[in-house]
Amino acid sequence: MNPKDHAQDQPVIHPQTVASNGSVTALIDWGNKSAGYATIRVNIASELNTNADPPVLTLAEADVTAATSFATLTATSSPDNTNPFQQVYHVDLRGRKRYGKLTVAAAGNDTNDELTISANATLYHMRVGPNSTTDMIATGEANTNATGSVTVI
Repeated sequence: MNPKDHAQDQPVIHPQTVASNGSVTALIDWGNKSAGYATIRVNIASELNTNADPPVLTLAEADVTAATSFATLTATSSPDNTNPFQQVYHVDLRGRKRYGKLTVAAAGNDTNDELTISANATLYHMRVGPNSTTDMIATGEANTNATGSVTVI
């Protein structure tokens, strides 16, 4: 059994700077990966100005990627970012929607302040299925052309 079948790391937001009043949004296709659990880590650098407000982090889910379809799972104001920190979310994906969306928004009154962020996601308990629908057995007949594999977790 290959350990890579059980966990997959992926960058969600590459390191970047967000201007005051700005935001960055990332889409996570956790349903397509058949993941059972996700750990999302948001890395936030320390503020430039001592009077800056902490950013707001929002995690949402939907079955389609239309912006109006997403329902908020959690919205949190991060701790004071006088020092750099990491916000971590552990999400049980069983029974959840296919797509996750992470939004990091800089506070509105952070004039002359920038927010430096990055985010990674680790998807756990990956399941491998048939390569295509033609490789699936649709009837009670034996399919000798099946090339997919199944990992039992």
